[in-house]
Amino acid sequence: MILPDLPSDIILDILERFWSKKDLGTMRLLSSSFAALVRPVLFDSCSFHITCPKDKNYSPEQIRQWQSRLDRHMHRLEFLSSPDIAQFIRTIRIYPEPRMHTGASINWLIESDMDANAWLNQFLERLPLFVNLKTLQCEDVTFDELAIEQIFNVKQLIKLDIRDCPITERVKPAEDGIEVRQMYFSSASRDPHRAESYARWLGIVKAHSIQNLRLSFANSDIAHEFLSRLRSMPIIPLTHLIMPHDPQKSIPGSQNHATIVLTMQLASINGDILNEITSRFPLVRNLTLLIGSAEVYGIKVCHI
Repeated sequence: MILPDLPSDIILDILERFWSKKDLGTMRLLSSSFAALVRPVLFDSCSFHITCPKDKNYSPEQIRQWQSRLDRHMHRLEFLSSPDIAQFIRTIRIYPEPRMHTGASINWLIESDMDANAWLNQFLERLPLFVNLKTLQCEDVTFDELAIEQIFNVKQLIKLDIRDCPITERVKPAEDGIEVRQMYFSSASRDPHRAESYARWLGIVKAHSIQNLRLSFANSDIAHEFLSRLRSMPIIPLTHLIMPHDPQKSIPGSQNHATIVLTMQLASINGDILNEITSRFPLVRNLTLLIGSAEVYGIKVCHI
């Protein structure tokens, strides 16, 4: 602002007319009220991206640029995890690529496997600061014992959504696991060697706390390794299962579920196949089959 060349007493008189104590008090009240109203909306959707070159042969200049970006992102993370801001974040999503999303969230983008777990652990160390965090979604990142330990520190978590996230062999089943009401696990991998590392997730959650379990698999070996561990778990009120159809294998652990929603991709839909599937669930009280066919568009729903 450029003030005209006026005597100081006149300038002071003008400023006093515009900035009286009453006006300043009113402005202060309006500003604080406005900030309280818009802050939850302003931070309703937050993105947090970590990017670095994919090429393994990093040049010194690339390393400096990457470190500079990382420093800026870490400063931003400190801001987002401050008490004034962290209280508004309900969902944190850790994705390997940008995703469209709704709800209060943070997106974590890892474009390289360059020490990805080190940065993941730095981020997860701050999870307890998000005092109203209800949902944690992770995709295509590997969890070691340090990362799992940080998740244990989030006591208010309600939903755990895991997508193609293996757990390392060093992580052992926990006596006092994560207590969540909803657990979603999905795998698009067709590598059967990942079955064991995926199934370890069932060893770190409190089985009695799960009210809604959603499972989705693209590989039948991974599905059966995961499902075989459900035998030792208590009855889960609702289970939603999506897996490839394999007539040579039964569905282990199915008697543990009060309700099963089973989705299978079948070559055709006929009575014999329905009888074959329903015979696998003799102890299930309510079985809903969502059967998609390669020959029929859409989804056929059968309530047994």
